[in-house]
Amino acid sequence: MAVNCTVECPNLQLTPGSWPLWLLVWLYAIVGAFLVMLLHQGRKGALFSFRNVFLLLQVLFCVFRVCIFSFSFPWTYETLLLFANAFPLYWQFVTSSLLIVFMLKCLLTMREQPQLLHHVVYPIYGVTLVAFAVIWIVIMFQTRRSEDGSAGYDHSVAFYSAILFGSLSLLTGLIGYRIHRLLMQIIVSETILDKVRGISYSVVLYTIVFTTRAIWAITYSAKVNRVQTFLNELQERSDMMAYYFSMLVFLFIFEIISLMYLLRVFWLWTPARPDALGDQADGGYINGQRRVVTERTLLLPPAA
Repeated sequence: MAVNCTVECPNLQLTPGSWPLWLLVWLYAIVGAFLVMLLHQGRKGALFSFRNVFLLLQVLFCVFRVCIFSFSFPWTYETLLLFANAFPLYWQFVTSSLLIVFMLKCLLTMREQPQLLHHVVYPIYGVTLVAFAVIWIVIMFQTRRSEDGSAGYDHSVAFYSAILFGSLSLLTGLIGYRIHRLLMQIIVSETILDKVRGISYSVVLYTIVFTTRAIWAITYSAKVNRVQTFLNELQERSDMMAYYFSMLVFLFIFEIISLMYLLRVFWLWTPARPDALGDQADGGYINGQRRVVTERTLLLPPAA
């Protein structure tokens, strides 16, 4: 079934005079170029470090967004749901979940249990990614759209979004809280303590971002999200410029800004070079045993 891309999948090839779409394309292109530059600068580090994997995934995501908003594709409702709606959600889950795995690495390193990473964390993470990919494909076969596309953003995709971001919110909050409690048991210097607070603030911020996305999706699935309903009405009234502008605002907040802040987290938490680590250390007790806390064990950048 063909799709009305002016409404469902807007792009510059169909609406070359739409300035919100032009701005979106340029924003993703600029962010992608910036990420490529950072990836090039960090090429001397570990090839499969959390930071490099995150950068590569986000570069590919920016390329995907530029292509989607620039060119017209022969979408059907099934392929539109699969690739244009559900796929970006899944890709964001993959990249954002790296934050959770990274926090688990920090937690297990501080607890001197790094072997659990390869034996427990990584296998569970891989199975989780496969499970959500299967759910993503199942949605395509179970979803039915109205022929004229007036159903708006599909509720089953919104439910899928709620599962993804709800999981991210719950895990980020719980693991971040565990890390915070563990770090606050350690007697640390004021410099390291400031960085510990920075970690906590970042975790709280991302928990709020993920929770907001989950609530947005849940309320739309329950048909009580008035904002999304209003956006759908803009589509039905063919007020496309206002709709494109609202899409620009939404993606700028929940994709571009959140991406750049998450990049800041990865970039500041892990130093670019091993020799950049400081020797500053402080002692403390974890579970009744003395631990020596350094910039290296905290996986933090050196003091300025």
